[in-house]
Amino acid sequence: MERDRGPRASAVDLGFGALSTAQLRALMRDETWLERIVKLSRKFQNLQLEREVHLASNYNLAKQNLGLQPRLENGKASLAIKYQELQELRETCHDKQQRLGACMAKWTPENALSRLQAELENVEAKVEWYSSYGTSSPPWEREQDTWSGGTNGAVPMLGSPH
Repeated sequence: MERDRGPRASAVDLGFGALSTAQLRALMRDETWLERIVKLSRKFQNLQLEREVHLASNYNLAKQNLGLQPRLENGKASLAIKYQELQELRETCHDKQQRLGACMAKWTPENALSRLQAELENVEAKVEWYSSYGTSSPPWEREQDTWSGGTNGAVPMLGSPH
């Protein structure tokens, strides 16, 4: 079982255990020698290799991303067109809902009932006329403007609004 021996362990592992303190201090002051030692250490070499692998990987990913850029731009343009179409459809639906609401307000059950009642009253008036005066033409067929308001005696249909 290995124990952590601190900074001294790395110096011993690198073969510096046989050097005196003065020799070690001299090595510490020599920059070129220190750089050479660091570059030769396995840990540094592994880190340098990892760095190069990551750089190569990043380069490949960057190339792939640049290759996908036209597809991305086309997708963005297509999406913008779809959003515009959606907005137009939304406006069309809103307009149709407005018209449907207006139509539904016009053709409520109460409105239909009042139209039916008016038609019933009209038919009852005609029946009463024919029963009282026989087959002679009623005044709404003779005097269009005064009796019928210009409808020429026609009874309003349920499907047509006034």
